[in-house]
Parts: sequence; structure tokens; C-alpha cells
Amino acid sequence: MAGARSQESPMRLPLSLVFATLVGCRITDGQNKDDTGRIVDTGWCSNIGTYWTEATYTVGAAEYAAALGEDDTLSAAACEQLCRDNHWDAFLIQQIDVCRDDGPDADGDQLIYCHWEEEELCEGRAHAAVARTRRGTGPDPVAAWLARAARAEAGSARAFSVMAVELARFGAPSDLRARCAEAARDEVAHARRMGALCASRGGVVEPLVDHALPDRSLFDFALENAVEGCVFETWAALAAWHQARHAADPELRQAMAVIAGDETRHAELARDLDRWLRNRLEPADHARLDAAVADAFARLEARLQRPLPEPARLTLGLPSPDDAVRLLAGLRAALL
Repeated sequence: MAGARSQESPMRLPLSLVFATLVGCRITDGQNKDDTGRIVDTGWCSNIGTYWTEATYTVGAAEYAAALGEDDTLSAAACEQLCRDNHWDAFLIQQIDVCRDDGPDADGDQLIYCHWEEEELCEGRAHAAVARTRRGTGPDPVAAWLARAARAEAGSARAFSVMAVELARFGAPSDLRARCAEAARDEVAHARRMGALCASRGGVVEPLVDHALPDRSLFDFALENAVEGCVFETWAALAAWHQARHAADPELRQAMAVIAGDETRHAELARDLDRWLRNRLEPADHARLDAAVADAFARLEARLQRPLPEPARLTLGLPSPDDAVRLLAGLRAALL
């Protein structure tokens, strides 16, 4: 994350303190008695869609040469593959409508311009080894939301398990690997808890679809962690604190009280990973990470301003669009 500091630094506030200050509550047993709505829901992720974006990637000479055909030209398919290979998570790309070779830069690297349609992210920690889903199935909107939430938690468990393997390959300290393994166990418990609530309402949890374990660079791993961990997962943890305080459904409120504490530790893990990774990357890579984090915050802010039906929002305990933007601004100010 931009401006990452060591854990011992007095400038780095614990996320539990940040979240408690922003939400104005403590996470204990979740026994809040506010009852503010009926169970009517369309699902937090039902508003997720796609958007068009663009980037110019700097492709190294060796990577570019490997993409050229026998006639030493870059085909349209090869150009699109370079776009996917240089995107922080190619599984988000829905379609590429423009791919252009803009020639070499001053350092001799190749500039590849890409314009594509990208899927927005839902909560949960995404990973290149886990296929995404945006929908849940159930006889009513609450069951469908719980189905999607349970599947997202299971996907996060897979993500953390794979991260532990990748960190071992990168030579990361044993405590970071152990914390990933612990986070995976937490997510399994979350998935079971959400799954049980889903089943009690007749919902069906979609099974995970795994991709092959990616063989990626340290920077690619750091990029995913910066976006998925330091932004999206950290926001999801803050949202869980809000749900634990405000959800009208008492069972969900109690479940989110437990989950919020775990997700806060996972967000702290993302920050510690970010610090360790940045210490092993070049300054130019830091700038790319900072840009990706800024972009992720901007995308998240835009998504949070899309209104949810009021009964659904009250039942789930999610913040209103105005409150969500305020919470996100406070979170960003505390972290950056």
C-alpha cells in the first residue's frame, strides 16, 4: 500500500482502532438489538457490472520478442495476450476492443496500448487461482445473498492457501506463510457459517472452480495483494464491522461480528505482506502499486454510490451510499 510503514511505527494505526473509530462500535458478540428492517434483499453484488478502461503497458524486450510471429510482427491475438499477461488479474477482462503497438520507449521497452471491458469486483479476496462468481441462488433474495457470500468465503480460503504456497516460493518469512494458512482456516469457517445460514433458507452455494496455480512474478503477486488485500478486503472488513452493528437479521449480525474480527486480521496481513513485498521491489514498481491502489479506491467509491434497495440495505446492515463513501474516505485517509 502507498506509504507502507513497518508494523512497529507509531504512524501506523491498528485497523481495529481505525474501524471502531469509523463505525463507532466494538466487535464483541454481535448482540446489538437494533431491528430496523425486514428481510428483503437483492444482494450486495447484484449491482456489480462492467466498465471500460485503458492502459499502456511497458513490455520488456524479451517478452515482446517472444510474442512476435515468424515474420517479426505482432498479431492481434498476440497483442491481446500481452494485454492479459500484463494486467494484474486477466480473469477480470471481459473483452479487448483495442490493442495497439505504440513502439519502443526511451529505454528500449515496448509500449502496448490496451482498451478493454473489465468486470468489477465483489467483496472477498479474489485470486488468479479461483474463478469468480457474482450471483447466488436461493428461493428469496436473502438466501441468494448468503449463497454468494458463502461461495466468496470459500474462494478466499482457496486464495489464502495458494498464497502460502506462492510465498514459500518467494522465500517469505515463515510467520507470513503461517498467517496465510491461518486465514485460510478462518475463511473455511466463514464459508461453513454462511453456508449453514444459506441452507436454512433454501439457498444453494455454487461450487468453486479452480484455475491452475499461477507461476507469476513477485510484482504480480504484490499487485494482487495491494488491490485485493489492501483495498477490497480491507473495505470488506470495515463493511463487516458495519453489518455486525446494523444488520436487522440477528443471525447475520452475530455471524458478521465473528467474521469482522477475522477479516480485520486478514487486512492487517495484507498490509504486512505489502511492506515485505515492497522491500524487495524497485521504486518504479512502488509507483505502479500506488497507481493500482488509487485506481482500486476510485472504482470502489464509484460502486458504493450505486443505491441498493432500502429494505435490502437495512436487512444486511450495509451502509447507505453516502455513509459508504464517508467510511471509505475515512479509511483511505487513515491508510495512505
